[in-house]
Amino acid sequence: MDMTNIEKEASELLRMLWRDRFHLWGDREITPLQARDPRKAALAYRTESSLKKKRAI
Repeated sequence: MDMTNIEKEASELLRMLWRDRFHLWGDREITPLQARDPRKAALAYRTESSLKKKRAI
């Protein structure tokens, strides 16, 4: 995957996080900056365990 595709995928993920913020974080107030936190994104999409596995490889 080249840098352009990575940037497109990252931008799409940020849009999805913001679009789905009420579903992901409920009534909690969240700013766009907080939604960009990779740990929050991982928790929201339940990928934290898969990220840990990838780091171990």
